[in-house]
Amino acid sequence: RVAVLLNRSMKLSAFPGSEALGNVLPPDTVLDGELVFNRSTNSYIFLIFDVLFWGPEDVFKRPYRDRLVMIHLKVIPT
Repeated sequence: RVAVLLNRSMKLSAFPGSEALGNVLPPDTVLDGELVFNRSTNSYIFLIFDVLFWGPEDVFKRPYRDRLVMIHLKVIPT
């Protein structure tokens, strides 16, 4: 599986590391974040701000604090 970005022009695209992220996410997961270039490591980093859907489950009505916990427990590898 591959994670894809939906940019402001409503175009889908893969990005460096999208396979790794796609492998830890259930299908149909929607994250809010931004792809940024880190000059010190010369690589792209996807900064995750929020979880809107975890698979088919809409979680955006949960408190933001709970959604941040989801990011740390389910998305960020240990």
